[in-house]
Amino acid sequence: KAMQMVTVYGIGPGNDEIPLWYGICSTGMPGQETVEGRFYLRPLTMGSYYGRWYLFVNSGIWIVNCSQIYGDYCFHSILYTRLFDPYSLNYPSYYDLGRKATNGRVRMTVEDAGFIFDNCGGLPCDINAGFHSEELASIRQQLLDALPATAEEYIKTMV
Repeated sequence: KAMQMVTVYGIGPGNDEIPLWYGICSTGMPGQETVEGRFYLRPLTMGSYYGRWYLFVNSGIWIVNCSQIYGDYCFHSILYTRLFDPYSLNYPSYYDLGRKATNGRVRMTVEDAGFIFDNCGGLPCDINAGFHSEELASIRQQLLDALPATAEEYIKTMV
């Protein structure tokens, strides 16, 4: 959570954990922190969902590629106001990537949430306070630099 990044690890040749993939994210704001601990991911299948789209009923907000962490905590995409409509992107949810901005869930780009959804189901997920390092700071900056500069440009990558 310290770096607002997700790291997926694999087992290296020496049987040690090695980072395989990184993604930028937004986690919970103060007072609405993202849960910490070890969890096992699975697709979220409760509530109103349509394929990979899921509706937050209380707010009318749609998300894509939702993987349940625990209870209401999940990895999911940036926010949308209409089902199946990339043009309905909630712009602040895009611009907030890389900083604490959620009510405890882990928000990512559609593609990054899709990577977690497609590749990490059933696997252990450790969420913790994290730490800062120059190496992670450099990777984080590369991830941020790779994002389209505007929400409008991001939408164009989706259509």
